[in-house]
Amino acid sequence: NYFGARQQFINENGGKKITDIDEYMKLHGAADELMITGMLMQAEKLGIDTNSREFRRLFYEKNWPDITQRKDTNIQTPAI
Repeated sequence: NYFGARQQFINENGGKKITDIDEYMKLHGAADELMITGMLMQAEKLGIDTNSREFRRLFYEKNWPDITQRKDTNIQTPAI
């Protein structure tokens, strides 16, 4: 689960101890980048053209809203 791995990355890198919102947001950004990279690598491994218009459209319609919602929720109610 990519979202579980994302949260684990945040926790393992001090997400619960960070008191600075900018640092907290940078950590979330790094976690998002790793998660999306993992998604793209898995798609490519399955033979999916991640540069195709269809893939990008589906990614932004299906995955991106969930990613941004989780990020917004975590930032609004940080564990700090």
